[in-house]
Amino acid sequence: MDLEYYGTDLRQPGHYLWSVEKGDCYSTRRKMGELPFNVEGLPYAGWKKEYPVGTVRYYKFAGFTICAISGSCSDKRIGSKSIFFVEDDLRIEVFQDELKRNEFVQKVIKQMPFEVVW
Repeated sequence: MDLEYYGTDLRQPGHYLWSVEKGDCYSTRRKMGELPFNVEGLPYAGWKKEYPVGTVRYYKFAGFTICAISGSCSDKRIGSKSIFFVEDDLRIEVFQDELKRNEFVQKVIKQMPFEVVW
């Protein structure tokens, strides 16, 4: 499973695309325009515009499985987000289990100053 991440690193504000490997995130060659979905628009709350921080939503779109968390581990600005995704059509339960076992994902979750409601 090649996990990718859109969000902040563990040290500073600013949202970027990352590749997740070996318990850390690394720069990726993929560009946001190459994705068939808008990472900036997730988690999509419709007319409400924003979910409360810690809200988790899952999506499947164009062969991707996506976990969108409202809020960030190092960016307290409104609209911050943490988006994990794979280019694979996984069952949501399988993807969630993989995320919960991933060392980097757990670092991100533990550093969040709010509860993440899986």
